[in-house]
Formats: sequence, structure tokens, C-alpha cells
Amino acid sequence: MSNGMYNGLESGLHNGLYSGLDNGLALGLFGNVRAKLDKDVIPYIENAKIMRAQEIFAINYLVTNTKKFFLWDKIKAIYPFLGDTLLSNAFNLKIPIDSTSAYRLSFNDNSPLITRFGVEFIGNPYSWATTNLIPSQVLIKGNLALGCYINGGNLGGSTYPVTMGSSTILGSNIDVTNLAIRTTGKYFIPNGQAQPFVSSSDTTITGNYIGTALNGLANLYRNGIELGNTATSTNGGISGSPIFIGALGQNIGITYQNVRLGICFISTGLTKIDVRNFDMIIQNYVSILNRR
Repeated sequence: MSNGMYNGLESGLHNGLYSGLDNGLALGLFGNVRAKLDKDVIPYIENAKIMRAQEIFAINYLVTNTKKFFLWDKIKAIYPFLGDTLLSNAFNLKIPIDSTSAYRLSFNDNSPLITRFGVEFIGNPYSWATTNLIPSQVLIKGNLALGCYINGGNLGGSTYPVTMGSSTILGSNIDVTNLAIRTTGKYFIPNGQAQPFVSSSDTTITGNYIGTALNGLANLYRNGIELGNTATSTNGGISGSPIFIGALGQNIGITYQNVRLGICFISTGLTKIDVRNFDMIIQNYVSILNRR
């Protein structure tokens, strides 16, 4: 009996000390890591439940460098597509709150595929997400940008698939804001299809695409290299419906495609230097995650 009590006490003490040390060490290590993170990273990784060290490192790099190059304040919404669930992938890094008012993504019933490369929106059945961000309420005509890093999919689908965009009325060519990346060409429409917009015959499927309008000029870039530009018009308008991402957008009845996105963003207009810096940051971000 005495030996049994002694052995039980010794075992319990040993296990208790070990568990306490183990838990304390884990908490201490997390505390050390947390102390080195940018303050805007912490609410994102906590609310989106991002646990992997590689993803935490990548998101900290993204935040600190967009701040370093004066891009952070221009961003309205940015979707890093991290985590293992639809909800974790839905969070807007800029306002990491589980609310549509924070431009958290709302996925449709045909959920996209969650992969280590990002989110894959499949073309059949249609899968898409709304950003809940309405351009006419958040952005200014002639001063806006859309960007997406495409690392997979075939961009196949209808005749005119749109990767990111919205239109106030079905079939409208006046109040529309689109970034259309498809195999047959690349298009950026900042303030209506009836107005001048950027088009390119580039047939490449993958890459980091940024469309921006600023100071009377619209530009479209792939991997930091300009594909085309055009003078913008003061006519037309930007959409009064939320921007959609993926295979099908509201009020864009002819658009669907298969596309996999590693990150995408919505911001105010970007200068050429901004685009060059943002492209460098995004390319490094996807490299950290092995998403190329």
C-alpha cells in the first residue's frame, strides 16, 4: 500500500511537472513569437484561427512590407486565403472581423476548393464569393485598383469570364468595375464597359494581375510588367453592387471560369512604383507559402 501510494504520488508529480513545463514552454514560445508580430497581424491570426508557423510568418511579412512601402493605408480589402476552412479563408486581413460590414467574404452554396495554394473557384457548378464591398460606396471613380494572384485553374468557361468584378444591372455596360483575366485576353474595366478600358491579347493563364486607375489613366499589369493602358473617361460609373470573386459574379450573367487564387485585393489607385512594390511583396508572399 505504501509503495503504491508512493509510486502514484511520484507518477502524478512527475506528470504534473512535465505537463506544466510543456504547456508553459508552448505558451512562452507563442508569447515570444507574438511579441515580434505586427499589431495588425494578431487579430487576423486569432480570428481566422491561423496556426501554422509558415502562414503566420507569411502574413507578418505581407503586413509589415505593405506598411513599409506605404501601401497598407491604400488597401480596402485583402484576402490572403489562409487556413483550413471556408471561414478562415473568408477573412479580410485589413479588417479581420467576422462580419459582412468588414468585407468578409460570403461564399455561395457551391463551395470552392480549399487548397494549400489558395482557393480554387470551380466553373461547374459555379462557385464564387462576394466581398460585400460596394465600389460606389468605398472607392472613387478613377481612383481604384483590383488585384489577384492566379496560380492555377484553366480560366475556361463562358465567352467573357470575369475573375473579379461587379455590375450594377445585369448586362450593364455603364456602371461596371471588372478585372477579367481569361485565356483569350486580359481586361481591366474601371468605370464602365461603354467607356475606354484596358485590353491585352496576353494568353498566359497564371501570374499576378493588377488593374489600376489613377490620374486619368488606367493600367493593367502582369507580374509588375504593364500589359496595356488607356486614358480614362469622366463618364460612366463604378458599380453599385458588391465585387465578386471567382466563377460567377452577381449581375454578370455571362461570366464563369475555373480559377485558383493565392491572394487578391481591392484598393485605391496605385502608381507605377506602387505596383512594382506590391508585385514584389505578393511574389515573396506566395513564395514563402510555396504557392507558385
